[in-house]
Amino acid sequence: MTIAQLEYLIAVANYGSFSTAAEKCFVTQPSLSIQIKNLEDELGVILLDRSRKPVVPTETGNLIIEQAQEAIYSFSKIKDCIDSIKGTIAGELRVAIIPTIAPYWVHRLVPAIIKKYPQVKLYINEMITPNIIESLHKGQIDVCI
Repeated sequence: MTIAQLEYLIAVANYGSFSTAAEKCFVTQPSLSIQIKNLEDELGVILLDRSRKPVVPTETGNLIIEQAQEAIYSFSKIKDCIDSIKGTIAGELRVAIIPTIAPYWVHRLVPAIIKKYPQVKLYINEMITPNIIESLHKGQIDVCI
């Protein structure tokens, strides 16, 4: 089992499509499919119901995806720990903001963060509240406003 396999599994679950997940993960669709099949073979369970469109996780798949999200989060924190020891603040910050306040805050928020933390890659998405909650649960965003 690899981190990449877990990331691919989560991507397919999030996008409901092997081809879209592959595109978002910057790999070919056959490569992504093989990696997920290898993961299923290693675990001895079927993680995705491929007979449905969109593709959906099986009951077991949902349990594995939840653990995979936690594992990937923990894995990503290793670099953050090293950066912290070195006194560097770097990495990605994925922010969601509701459309009603975005026009009043984004133009202030972005320059301030970039100036104070130039090594942070900032991603901002306008989203409605239900989508923000879903994205938080899926680990697609880090912070919401």
